[in-house]
Amino acid sequence: MKNFNTFVVEDLRKWFSKTDPSGDWKRINSKGEAIGPCAREPGEPKPKCMSAEKRASLTKKERAAAVSAKRKHDPNPERKGAPINVSNFGKGKISEDMNLNLIKSFNEFVTERCWPGHKPVPGKKPYSPGSCKKEDVDLQEVAAWQRKEGKSEAGGLNRKGIESYRRENPGSKLSMAVTTKPSKLKPGSKAANRRKSFCARMGGMKKRLTSAKTANDPDSRINKALRKWNC
Repeated sequence: MKNFNTFVVEDLRKWFSKTDPSGDWKRINSKGEAIGPCAREPGEPKPKCMSAEKRASLTKKERAAAVSAKRKHDPNPERKGAPINVSNFGKGKISEDMNLNLIKSFNEFVTERCWPGHKPVPGKKPYSPGSCKKEDVDLQEVAAWQRKEGKSEAGGLNRKGIESYRRENPGSKLSMAVTTKPSKLKPGSKAANRRKSFCARMGGMKKRLTSAKTANDPDSRINKALRKWNC
């Protein structure tokens, strides 16, 4: 699961983007179908919302199961207060402490007016177009996983990049790619299952969320990653 502190400081523009995989959030119905913006219509239960990337990574049946879990743990559509977050993978309700941390981090983020890496423009009305501008960034302060030195030429992150990411995201289980040929992987092994899961997710993203230009470019990051994992 994605680290919540990382989640809440993502660029808000991505959340509402129609093209970015981590954006285009939609609410899901009990059949696992995306039915519209992430806001409850009158008479509907509490909404279960997912990004385009998350929708692509789950089957219709899995999305429906996530909605069922949400309605089980948060049955009252008129309930006020902190949101009850439910796992997309059938693991039930996420702890209240994590909920509170999410709310606190989000409130702090919104209060700062601008997304990470940007600062307010003097004289501009808060939240208006052009009210934020990029800050001058010292490359030495940017984590390795976000720089070229942390990325593998063959796609994905190299060992330095992965170590950097895990330092910034305590609890992350991000690991090196499984590059062993599928024929040499033991069926049902951890490595075989990781490869199968990765190929399914990335294959779905390439099919549903990637432009034709990127999908057909052999040197695009997504195609490099698929080759690296022998997908």
